Amino acid sequence: MPKVPEAVRPPAAPRPPWADVGHWRRMREMVAVTSACWIFTGAVSDDGYGRFWVPSRGGSNRDGVVRPSRWMWQAHHGPIPGGLVVRHRCDRSLCVRPACLLLGEPADNVRDALSRDRLTNMKRTGKADRRGARAAALALRSAVLEAVHSGTSSADALADVVTRVQAAGDPYANQPELFTNTGPTTSVTPVQERLF
Repeated sequence: MPKVPEAVRPPAAPRPPWADVGHWRRMREMVAVTSACWIFTGAVSDDGYGRFWVPSRGGSNRDGVVRPSRWMWQAHHGPIPGGLVVRHRCDRSLCVRPACLLLGEPADNVRDALSRDRLTNMKRTGKADRRGARAAALALRSAVLEAVHSGTSSADALADVVTRVQAAGDPYANQPELFTNTGPTTSVTPVQERLF
């Protein structure tokens, strides 16, 4: 995976208080900072979330893959209590910006999805990305990497890239309007007069 140019990475200092120096260096190489979110550009899992490999230290056999958002929250705030998940205020699965992340119970996460009309099932998609979670995340990662490697370094310009990619997955985009609201009707037809 290509590294993100230094100009668009999160600041190197101060290092988050709970972050290992080597892990922080590796994480920074995979994060592009926009004016709205910090987009993780590393590996993407089938569910559309990132994958960040954390090697063990000191002879432990605790190597593992974690969600980058979970790693970032822990790096800034410490261990996550059991049973809690890291939620996204921004609703972007690849975002690792500390200000976009918050802890909650799984039920809180479901309520977030419900309130944003992101829950899906076999009969309806709501406002979930029509490409599916993984394809949407891959499109976002690809567009951000293409932008930064073509010289885009403005946080606002990168946020525009993110917005365009997200809009491309809008299930309601390019659909004709079924009804138009032209305001209240003031005239009454003869048929309507007989009904009243």
